[in-house]
Amino acid sequence: MINNIPEARLLNTGEPTHITGGVLDLSFTPPHLSQRACWGIHEHLASDHFAITATINCKKMPPTKLTQRWNTKFANWPKFRETLLDHLLSTDPGPTVNDQERRLTDAFHHAADASIPPLKTPKRHYSDHWYYDHRVREYNHRINSARKLNRQHNTQHTRDLLRAAIRTAREGKKKKIKAEKWLQWCSKMNSNTTLSDLWKQIKRAAGQKVPPLPTHPDPEGEALRLMQGYADRASTHQLTQTTITRLNELQAERDRIIARACEADHPSDTPFTKDELIEAIRPRPDTAAGADKISYSMIQHAGPVIHNEILNVINNSYTAGHLPTAWKHATIHPIPKPKKPGKTRSISLLSCLGKTAERMVLNRLQWAAGPLHHNIFAYTRGRGTRDCLFEMLTSVAEKKSSCHLP
Repeated sequence: MINNIPEARLLNTGEPTHITGGVLDLSFTPPHLSQRACWGIHEHLASDHFAITATINCKKMPPTKLTQRWNTKFANWPKFRETLLDHLLSTDPGPTVNDQERRLTDAFHHAADASIPPLKTPKRHYSDHWYYDHRVREYNHRINSARKLNRQHNTQHTRDLLRAAIRTAREGKKKKIKAEKWLQWCSKMNSNTTLSDLWKQIKRAAGQKVPPLPTHPDPEGEALRLMQGYADRASTHQLTQTTITRLNELQAERDRIIARACEADHPSDTPFTKDELIEAIRPRPDTAAGADKISYSMIQHAGPVIHNEILNVINNSYTAGHLPTAWKHATIHPIPKPKKPGKTRSISLLSCLGKTAERMVLNRLQWAAGPLHHNIFAYTRGRGTRDCLFEMLTSVAEKKSSCHLP
């Protein structure tokens, strides 16, 4: 009966665990760990019960190899451009788009190592880890929102909002949450509390010891589970059967339209120009880079000669009809949802070189397609859910007012 329970697996082999011959001690494990678990009776330790040994064989995970990152705030850009150009002139571009992209990426890395200081790994310091809860998370969220608003506008009003958010967070953390958590911990103290546990908690509260990060027993399996969850949510199987049937009916006609469009000549079927590249790489703040760690500031300060090399790679990819393989690789980070424990949303970090090429293609598509329909709100610059609701409520109000006319 126990073996039929799907939530757990029994490890006992049937060997007696009591001196009289009964099996009184049971060991359980989650299903995903049962194949790696070994169970047995200890050879020497025993009283009326035999000592049990249960071992979970897990592969020792190699230490994570951090990809080199550079602090572009202290970059020597003239030396960067010079080193980048020298490296490109000393290497062969190669026949394929992948070879050309790899040569360009290696040149950026070589120049960054020579002219940009590495970014130091920040020390993890959880000064409020011992009293962290949903209220602290909400305070931090308000501060981050006010700080972001102040970066965008930088007015006296936004600065006052940021100061008020910081002041409210400090008062709430120190006067309420810290005192409440400390009293709650003190109430758990009794004569059975060991001295080591006492000092451990005091050091945590004083910020002298960083608590270890919890590790998952099966990180590879957890990563596959998250990926499968993301794939299931994005799959067309989530649509209704009527919608799937209709999409299948329209697919043949769509394929014919695409085939005719590919065969027909269009003004956009020309190589990209230098002006289009400059427009795509106009000064913009550095965001999280992809796996190649090439940031927008590196591309902006590369110089005219390197911009021509980037343009050649993009035009060769555009002519060949496929992207370099490295531009399709994404570093996926699962971010926990604040109000839904256990659930995450994923962000994908792509190559900045690839996103620059995508931006150039997007500009051409917008020029070829012309202005979008006025009722399209999703994925449209400057429009969102608020505009959609406003449009809907306005149309409803106009219809109601027209109905009351004589």
